[in-house]
Amino acid sequence: MRRRQCLRGRWLRFYIAVYHSSQYSAGRGQVNATASLAFDPPTLTTQVGHAVTFAFGSVGHNVFFDPATGAPGNITGVNANTSVTRTFDTAGTFTYTCHIHPYMQGKVVVE
Repeated sequence: MRRRQCLRGRWLRFYIAVYHSSQYSAGRGQVNATASLAFDPPTLTTQVGHAVTFAFGSVGHNVFFDPATGAPGNITGVNANTSVTRTFDTAGTFTYTCHIHPYMQGKVVVE
């Protein structure tokens, strides 16, 4: 009985570690500004100190962060067929908008 509880505890810790790892690895990656005029994913979760790449396809977009302590620099201009990386050094929720298409909004949650 004791051995079975020990094994269950190990599997639970393994599951939690894998879940958190996959959550953060997906969140650290990339936000795509799509031709269908949306940010994908609309909400991205990452950790302090991680970089997020904003990938722009064939339609021009930009990224302007709402004023907040620790928000990274805006990505100005009309960006198409390029990508720009920003590092998030402060915990918090950082919302952003494409000023070319103001209904395009997203957020980065930094834990």
